Amino acid sequence: MKKLQQGQIFTIVQPALPNDRTALVNYVLNTHYADVKKRSGFDLPDTPSVLAWFVYMDGNTHGPTEEYLWQNEILPNGYIREKYVSDGEYVPKLWQIKMRKSFLPYRLAFCLSPDGKSGDKSCKFMGAYMLDGFETDDTTVTRYKRVADTFWLGRAYDEEELEEIFLKDPKHRKPIEELDLKFKFDQLKYVSQLLRLQTIEMRDRFILLNTLINHYRY
Repeated sequence: MKKLQQGQIFTIVQPALPNDRTALVNYVLNTHYADVKKRSGFDLPDTPSVLAWFVYMDGNTHGPTEEYLWQNEILPNGYIREKYVSDGEYVPKLWQIKMRKSFLPYRLAFCLSPDGKSGDKSCKFMGAYMLDGFETDDTTVTRYKRVADTFWLGRAYDEEELEEIFLKDPKHRKPIEELDLKFKFDQLKYVSQLLRLQTIEMRDRFILLNTLINHYRY
């Protein structure tokens, strides 16, 4: 197992094949990806509900294609803002992805190029973050809050352990029954667990998305 500590810096040196980002991700996560140049999120092998998130957090626009352009920035008091800035015609496609997959609420945040000049060769572990709320009705601006300064890679966290780490705010532990939904969810207790939408039938997802946005809207 590898202990991640908030503020920890990871740096690769040449040669870095096939590219710097792939080498960096494999070095940090102990993985063996062939090429991740166009990816920023990676499920943990031992705890797939937690996303390892490698992005620039300088507030500038970054992304692999015109369809997936983002501005991420570090805010005061342990927050990160993620803003989708591609042309409006791509927003429906973004929603389709969220309806098919999830909001990926549990994140280990890694800031690429923390010194502003090392690019994909270096990253800084910012901590474990939980989706905290939406600043817009279309969810193109999302805010995450740091909930833990340490995390163990290579450890298979069970559901109760993940809840203790990520669901500290009372709004995340609101009982599902209080949403007064017309459909039921077996083995789920909290509103925050509904953010993992892949567990839900497609016919119910649009209704649920709007309910979650209302609950988490700033």
